Amino acid sequence: MGTINRPFPATTASYRPRTPVNPQANPSLAPTPPSLLAPPDPMALVARLGLQTQTQLDGRVLYNEPLAQSLANCREAAISPLKTLFQSASATLPMVEGLYAAEKMAELNVKGLEQLYPALARWNSHPDPMIQMHLARFYRKINEPKTFGPMLSTAVNYAVNMYPMSSSASYNVTEEVGATLLEQIATRTARETVRQLLPFLQPKAQQPVLPPFPKQ
Repeated sequence: MGTINRPFPATTASYRPRTPVNPQANPSLAPTPPSLLAPPDPMALVARLGLQTQTQLDGRVLYNEPLAQSLANCREAAISPLKTLFQSASATLPMVEGLYAAEKMAELNVKGLEQLYPALARWNSHPDPMIQMHLARFYRKINEPKTFGPMLSTAVNYAVNMYPMSSSASYNVTEEVGATLLEQIATRTARETVRQLLPFLQPKAQQPVLPPFPKQ
């Protein structure tokens, strides 16, 4: 008859029962509640813009996506640091990545982004196509009426001066500026149409019903 191989029984010297970890007994092992985590500092995040941004040989730009998203998640708290950056920036990459983060903030419907326009106005005539492309995208997302004139001027400058265009589709400044202008024209037309039709759309006040004239 064949023998049955049984596992060798564990001895008391080699067997160590596993004790479940109790986070309450050891607070250092317990996860930190989200409410106790320190929120990111928007000023510190803005100071890192452009440091890890990479420009490829074909003209494409690789942004620091986690940094831009963290800055966008700061929402209204990031507006003032970004405004300071746009007022004082002298390098292209921090400026461009800051605009990229501002676009993400606009996609999150952050309120008050129109406050950035006075600081961005100094870049409206900048010849760098990368800056003009991101300006057009950001202006289109916030739909600020004051940006219509600068965008129209940019379109004329690119048409007259024949600025060299990048081979990358992401740097088609003419297309971005044209889309922004069309968006603003459509918004203006819609607002004017609603303004003219509003008197006809409002319900008319009902005339009071007079009692019948008594018979003599």
